[in-house]
Amino acid sequence: MSIIDKFSKTKKLDEFNRRILDSAPVSVVALNKDGAVVTANRLAMELMDEPQMPIINRKLVDTSEIKNNQKLKELYEGLLERGKPFYYENLAYKKKSLHARHLNIIAVPLFDDDKKLDGAISIALDNTEATRAKQKLQELNKNLEKKVFARTKQLDDINKKLREAIELKSKFIADASHELRTPLTVIQGNLDLYIREAKIKKTKTPYACSLILNEIKRMTGILSDLAILTNFDAKTETLHYEEIDLKKSIKAAGQSLQVLAEQKKIRLIYKRGAKNIKILGDEAKLEKLLLNIIRNAIKYTEEKGKIKIWIEGNSKFVKVNIQDNGIGIPKEDLPYIFERFYRVDKARSRQEGGTGLGLSICLWIAEAHGGYISVESEEGKGSIFTIHLPCKKKAAKGLDLRYKD
Repeated sequence: MSIIDKFSKTKKLDEFNRRILDSAPVSVVALNKDGAVVTANRLAMELMDEPQMPIINRKLVDTSEIKNNQKLKELYEGLLERGKPFYYENLAYKKKSLHARHLNIIAVPLFDDDKKLDGAISIALDNTEATRAKQKLQELNKNLEKKVFARTKQLDDINKKLREAIELKSKFIADASHELRTPLTVIQGNLDLYIREAKIKKTKTPYACSLILNEIKRMTGILSDLAILTNFDAKTETLHYEEIDLKKSIKAAGQSLQVLAEQKKIRLIYKRGAKNIKILGDEAKLEKLLLNIIRNAIKYTEEKGKIKIWIEGNSKFVKVNIQDNGIGIPKEDLPYIFERFYRVDKARSRQEGGTGLGLSICLWIAEAHGGYISVESEEGKGSIFTIHLPCKKKAAKGLDLRYKD
């Protein structure tokens, strides 16, 4: 006699086992070797009983949800023919009297005393809440993806317009710089000629002439700096690398500015530092960087002050330190000093002829060489600008060398 027949003959299940099975929160059915349901617990009958079609004695694969699911049908065939157990996830199960359910099915074979395949047990676990939660999460993710996609497209459009605006701005500045230089050169030429003729005739030139000449020089300086920054923005400014003796470059920059220092009786002191420091870089641009930093130190140092310059470094990296005992920079202004047109003391900067672009240019030159500039300053005590540069040519990978507002 088979196990299934024994099950049926002994009241299908004894009372104790029946209570346990009926209390289980899963659907349990026992199948004979033909796949017909010979016994089922309470939850299985609630789930699969149909009017005039009870689940008992009915083949499980005749249930519409299994019948219409080719993969699941094949799994049950493999279970009943070859004793192959299986696990099937998320079977959508619909019944008119119940809400749609999602079931995870575990099915294992049953063997008789002679170890011959004699039926199977099929258990269905209700996975409805987890599935609905997952579906809801997927829906939320889908909506979120749509929103992110839409917002990303908006940002792309904004960035595109911004790039176009920056390109137009750069073109306008380049064109304006070019167009303004010619009339300024003509005005300066005529003014110089007028002043020369006045000197020849030994007549006094109006004071306004010197004011006009100073303003022309200031405007020419601004246009020159704007042209450089425009080239940086457009990435048309290139570096011409060569081996540079940094100590000689610093001395040359200092000598160029010696006259300005002497006018204020400021001493340029070259402290002993690292010797024979040579780097690969664009000599003209590095000279401009040094001139700008040292000129600023002279500009903001009171009469009879001191400016100390020295080099530190090794074969990989070098630091050029320029320290003054001038008026210093207020703490709140330090984060902004490299921004275009930013001037700490606007009245004094204008009086001294500053354009507010020098430090922006310095920063670009340092970064273009793979370095940077750091600043320490205390108001009323002075500042120290440190230019950090690699000794060997260092491509700034991923670095956008254009100035960023």
